[in-house]
Amino acid sequence: MHKKHLNQEKAIARCEQVLEAAEKCFVENGFHKSSMAEISKAAGMSVGHIYNYFQNKEEIITTIINRQLAEFYTEISGKAFTKEERLRVLFSHFRKHLQECCDMKRLSLLFDIVAETGRNEEMAAAIKKYEEYLDNWLFELIKLYQPKEEEEELRSRVEAVALVLNGVKMRLIRNPNLDKDKLEQQIKMIITRLICCNTKEQKDYICEYK
Repeated sequence: MHKKHLNQEKAIARCEQVLEAAEKCFVENGFHKSSMAEISKAAGMSVGHIYNYFQNKEEIITTIINRQLAEFYTEISGKAFTKEERLRVLFSHFRKHLQECCDMKRLSLLFDIVAETGRNEEMAAAIKKYEEYLDNWLFELIKLYQPKEEEEELRSRVEAVALVLNGVKMRLIRNPNLDKDKLEQQIKMIITRLICCNTKEQKDYICEYK
């Protein structure tokens, strides 16, 4: 928040009011096409009032990103998961991610945010923190399944899993009519092989199709 307020409960409620309105505007119109005037109208308060809580539109979207990331961190951490439970958590996160990507307006907003990270250091830092956290979490998960593999091999698998997950966004934006259920099953099979199969099993599988 931009300014401190004596009534913190009221200030928090106002911030939530702005964030919810802004997110609806961003999803509906895109980040760049959503003006502070439109956000203020959706929030039911003046632009000047919004500036009591946020410096600008960039701070609003950064706050939304950080809030969503906090939910993600809570979702995948804080419990002593077995490797099987961790894998189920990953697939649950992926299913939620896929459902969000099926909303073309929300998916377009995601690309807006990625583009904006090239100009906004705070947004870039938030996204980088998320990517590093997910990479390390995936590394520990794969290591549980492949404790004898070298770190370089594990890191390369992390990159491969991330590539698959991120590639879904681009594929859906180009082909929004894909069968999402079948896509989910195929991607789960690919990720399971990347995580659960050791190097020899993977090489043997590849050799079968040479």
